[in-house]
Amino acid sequence: MIDCVDDVLTAPAPVPPVGLSSGPLGEVQAADREISRQTARR
Repeated sequence: MIDCVDDVLTAPAPVPPVGLSSGPLGEVQAADREISRQTARR
């Protein structure tokens, strides 16, 4: 049957699906992430 029920699954740290930009686009991305965090906290 099931042998290894004591094993703990650990999820990898969340990684953005795309690379982070620098300059003006990077600032917009950072602001968007912060807005998303604040919205998720509600």
